[in-house]
Amino acid sequence: RKALELIRNPKSHIHFLSLKELVLEKVTTIAGDDASALLTFLQNTARLAIEDDRSYYENLFELYNLQIDHGLILLNGALFPGLVNNIVTIGINLGRLDWAQGFLENYKHAIPEEFQENTYLYNLASITFERKSFQDALHLLHQLDYQDAFLTLRIKRLQLKIYYELGEWELLDAAINTSRVYLHRLKKVTDRHKITNLAFV
Repeated sequence: RKALELIRNPKSHIHFLSLKELVLEKVTTIAGDDASALLTFLQNTARLAIEDDRSYYENLFELYNLQIDHGLILLNGALFPGLVNNIVTIGINLGRLDWAQGFLENYKHAIPEEFQENTYLYNLASITFERKSFQDALHLLHQLDYQDAFLTLRIKRLQLKIYYELGEWELLDAAINTSRVYLHRLKKVTDRHKITNLAFV
């Protein structure tokens, strides 16, 4: 019933918190698949129900931790790249770098083999950047495979930030131009993604 109330009113902070509190209280008595579905629903609804960024990140952090603690984070034994990216990003945004890196190290084995190395290295580079070890982060990015368009966009964004922080203006200028050309030629992503990345550049 509480989930239905939130479906009907997805922007309701009250309905979001009401469902979250009930799931937190009853998670051990809810069947695993149902608990996972409810937690995923809460994660997907959080952005609509919570406007304040800090509160949004803290709520997601709590929900992800609950899934991890109760063994609900894996789907058929696997952890997919998008979820890894989301969890590490939440840890970074809350300044919990040790937690984010610990999660990454503990669950690297669960990432499907074809995505494992890229997902691991990119997220480790993001954490390393936040630790202000810019050259080390750049070294990690140089080891990545650029075949996936969405990953390539993330890599290029992080490279730009690193060059800026290092004051490498010529490299930054070249990377900006390369990113613009790549975005204009890219056909595998939506216009929204292109606009967001062009705005960042």
